[in-house]
Amino acid sequence: MLQQQFEPPTRLVKFYSRDEIVKFLKSLLAGYQKEAEKYGDKLGTLMRTNPQEAAKVDPKGKSISKGWMKLGTLMVNVSDPSRASTEVMYQVHDDMKQKVANANAALNSFEQGANNVIPENMIYLLFLRNGTPERIIAQNPDAKRETFSFSASYKVI
Repeated sequence: MLQQQFEPPTRLVKFYSRDEIVKFLKSLLAGYQKEAEKYGDKLGTLMRTNPQEAAKVDPKGKSISKGWMKLGTLMVNVSDPSRASTEVMYQVHDDMKQKVANANAALNSFEQGANNVIPENMIYLLFLRNGTPERIIAQNPDAKRETFSFSASYKVI
């Protein structure tokens, strides 16, 4: 059984320095580039080994193959799995390229403007929506935080 660590695509990630954010953004960008290259390689191999099949699918990944059926909220293809797989690979590759572009833009924006806009020595929350960095919240680490304290008296009998 395949086990992998689940990280929700929409989440808040906490950092304690601007350098940590830069490292995270670079890691995110590298991960998206690796995935885009992986699917690009698969599509390239498919085009070289079976050009007739690859030519039947629109490079934008638009649904061309017949045989898609609705199964609740899912689409299922049992009559043309080869062409359906190619379509989906195009779509994943296109999505990964878009995530690469968005992560690269976020990294460049942060590296160029962080010194002017974001104060140093803060706690930073990075908001990721569908895996794309969108917002940064800077909190003063010295601000009064809500804390929980528990005190009790015990008597041994």
